[in-house]
Amino acid sequence: METETKIDIEKIAKMIFEAKAVEIRDVPEKVTNEEIERLPQEKRPFLYASGNWGPGYVNIKGCVSQTQLFETMIAMLAEKIQTAGVEIDFVAALMTGGVIPGYRLSQLLSVPFVQPVKYTYLEGTRRKETISAKVIDRDKLEKIASTIAADVLGEFPGEEYPFDFVAGVAPSGMVPGFRVAQILREQLEKDIPYVYIREQRKKGGLGELITGVTTNNRRLSQGSSGIVVGGSKDFRRQAMSETGFRLMGDDGYDLRSEDFEIPLNEISAGSRGIAIEELVNFAESIGNATLWLREKGYTVNDAATILSYENPEAIERLKEMGITFHYLFTLAELLKIGKKSQIVQPRLVEEYERFLPNPLGWQAARGLTPIEKGGTL
Repeated sequence: METETKIDIEKIAKMIFEAKAVEIRDVPEKVTNEEIERLPQEKRPFLYASGNWGPGYVNIKGCVSQTQLFETMIAMLAEKIQTAGVEIDFVAALMTGGVIPGYRLSQLLSVPFVQPVKYTYLEGTRRKETISAKVIDRDKLEKIASTIAADVLGEFPGEEYPFDFVAGVAPSGMVPGFRVAQILREQLEKDIPYVYIREQRKKGGLGELITGVTTNNRRLSQGSSGIVVGGSKDFRRQAMSETGFRLMGDDGYDLRSEDFEIPLNEISAGSRGIAIEELVNFAESIGNATLWLREKGYTVNDAATILSYENPEAIERLKEMGITFHYLFTLAELLKIGKKSQIVQPRLVEEYERFLPNPLGWQAARGLTPIEKGGTL
């Protein structure tokens, strides 16, 4: 079983690199903050949410548009959680990257009519004081998503449908959009990529407004057309126009979050939960979410992610909080496979590996200074 798991992880890692979800830049030996904007894109260091600069960026959240890769990763994570014997009443997903993995995980962990796993998503997890949560009512969501899917199929009759992807607008349109994409895949028996549109363009990282496009650039490019769920009509038009995509379906589909979102207290106190994020580095957000949920009266002793940076500080923090941490693979494993397969230049991988144990030293050696406010999540 262990050998099979290792083979699966190697296959997934290669798929992640092939999807260009890992980018490592050739940052100059000497560069200051002021000089960054004058560098060509392939040499600019990334700005992380922490305010640090670095040579590499792993876009796990962007893999949401790669259906086969995404489904395989979440199925394997679900199997790990089940094998560990974790008893779960609800999944708590962190905005934004954990929202869709968390929802899909809740679907896979549910036993229909026997043990349904509820789903909530949390915003503002950088600080415990700013956290808020929304629970999605599955029955109400199903009615809304089915109605939208039926409308799409009715509006574009025939075997060929003139849209290339489905997008959900963060925050409340993300899960409904994903569910619409699932229904359309089932009805049309074809892969329809799903992406999501952020409330504002990301600062730092890849600077994207739509997450999932850069990891699916073989199918989604300038001029591709999409069905958009959620957000205002003006926002949908602006976001699609700004990114070079065409908006289909009579300018998209409005949602009222109150039609399918319910208060957190609809999940009974004492219920057992698991916190989900797409990747974990310092574990501050996932730690804050866990503590906040405990304060609300829930039993949350487990957290899960697709990619763990295996940061010693994070491991110790979660251990002190009494959290069992489940993950699919580590950044070290991912980079090792990338270097071995030569998908990325080995010297760039090695530079990223040198950065990881000492980000501050790596920056200081080049003349870079961390900034107080990093990129958005």
